[in-house]
Amino acid sequence: MVVAIAALLGWLLMRRRNRRLAWRQQADGLVRDATALSDLGATGPVTPDAQQQVAHWSTLEQRATDLLGAIAAASPDSPDDATNRALQVLAAATEDYRTSVRNTRQLRVGPPAPTAEQLELADAISTQRLADLRGATDQLRRTAGGASSG
Repeated sequence: MVVAIAALLGWLLMRRRNRRLAWRQQADGLVRDATALSDLGATGPVTPDAQQQVAHWSTLEQRATDLLGAIAAASPDSPDDATNRALQVLAAATEDYRTSVRNTRQLRVGPPAPTAEQLELADAISTQRLADLRGATDQLRRTAGGASSG
């Protein structure tokens, strides 16, 4: 009886440790993906060529969409309320950034041709959303405790 209880406790502890390790790996992946998205967004399109710019924005939008899917998949496994909140903040920041990318692309591709003020505003919004995404990524990194440092 004592051996069975000890074995059960050992199994439960091992299972808990394995779940924590699996969560940490998920969090590491989210941090890496969010950092890669932020880095790509900060570089901007490589050339002024309209087709290259559209391709760049499409890539950003797709990566943001993929990140949102990964966040949704990781959320049910979140180990605590603080980490769950960090995931929610990251999801909101990612969605906001994706929306700003989509709006910027639509504005720049037109028609009608955008004004200089519209372009400045779109760039300012995207820059702020990118900063928000980086802040949310850092929050998850800290909260998940041990997620990769980028």
